[in-house]
Formats: sequence, structure tokens, C-alpha cells
Amino acid sequence: TEAPEQTVGSDVVYTFYFHGPAYQVVSEAWKDNGGSVARFNTGVPDNHVPADAPLITAPRLVELSFQTAGLWEAGTQGRLALPMRVASTRVLKDPASVEGDLFARATPTADGFDVVVTDAAGDVVVVLDGYATVPLPGDLSEDVASALGATFA
Repeated sequence: TEAPEQTVGSDVVYTFYFHGPAYQVVSEAWKDNGGSVARFNTGVPDNHVPADAPLITAPRLVELSFQTAGLWEAGTQGRLALPMRVASTRVLKDPASVEGDLFARATPTADGFDVVVTDAAGDVVVVLDGYATVPLPGDLSEDVASALGATFA
């Protein structure tokens, strides 16, 4: 997945997303085919101890999915939102076995988003179907809204 010239970087994303370092999972994001794409930040610190303990799910890739959809909402509707529901989550490939970049692609649907996380070869790693959000009150700051609008409008 090739990023276009116009992207929004983690330096902007985490001025309004309130995640700690282990869940600052977006390195950059952009608009693509009526939805949004985000590249996973491979530099995040471990999120559990011991770090090599196996996980049943892929929490950071699910979070990448949430944040990728949220960037689309923030960039196109000027609002922040929190997760309300997910119809289904499927982990199809062990994220620890993936070499290279991971990408989340959020596609708007009539009632939310469907999100697919793929590796650099395009193989599907995680699928979220029926992701819906609930908006937070208030508006984005003007500088953040401008940066997101330039990327996602």
C-alpha cells in the first residue's frame, strides 16, 4: 500500500487522540477510495508483560481499526467519536508472524464502518465488521480540523 503525498502523521493524530504510548498505533493516515487507510506504528512499546506471551486477539490491530475509522470521521465530519459496537472481529493471521508494514483500511457503511487490516502483501490479518461509534460533544480545534480536512476532504 503506497501512501499519497497528502497524509496526516502521528504528530497531529495524538494531539487529539488521548492514547498512551503503547496504543499510539497510527504512524500516518490518508484518504483512499472513499475511506481511510492508516499505517501501523511499529515503534510502539510493548503493551503486555511478558511481551512474548501469546494473545488470543490482536488488541493493537483492533485499536488501529478504531483509530483509522475515527480519523475518517474526524476528517470528514469534524468530530471525535468513541466505539459503540462491533458486530464481529476475526483474527485470521497471527500478527506476530507478519513481516513488514501493516495497514488498516476503514470503509464507511450505512451504519458505521467495516475495517480490514492487511500486511504489505495484501494478506488479511484482522477483520472488523459492523463497527459503529458514538460522537463526543464538542468540536476539534481549528488547527487539527484544518490538517485532517486537508487530508480527508
